[in-house]
Amino acid sequence: MKQLTTLLLSLMTISLLFISCGEKKDSNFLLEGKWVYFQKGIESKDVAVLEPYLHESKCGKNYVEFLKDGIVKQGIYSYGEDCDLEIDSGTWFKKKDKITSVFSKAGKEISEIISLDETTLQVKAKVNNETVIYVFKKL
Repeated sequence: MKQLTTLLLSLMTISLLFISCGEKKDSNFLLEGKWVYFQKGIESKDVAVLEPYLHESKCGKNYVEFLKDGIVKQGIYSYGEDCDLEIDSGTWFKKKDKITSVFSKAGKEISEIISLDETTLQVKAKVNNETVIYVFKKL
């Protein structure tokens, strides 16, 4: 009887491991963190040519950070001698494949997620009547 109980507990444990490993990760969880601008491109007739995002070489890298409490921060380094970091913060939420960010200075931005995994985020958004593609790498 003791062997049967041990066998049943072992099978239940293994089953739970397979179930938990097979679950998809929450996309909000994947989105949370600091993302560095990596590539940028303009979409024209559903085709986009991506080029490396140009950071000021002596300054840090521009980024966007999604925090789990619904806070978003965007850090942009100014060009020049001082490398001043300007941070614009606000709120964010995700619904299906859209990220809505409302910044205190830049205002409301809506981005469509093209792809998202543990290391890369690719979005597209309307900027000055153009569809811009951004690729970010997670820090």
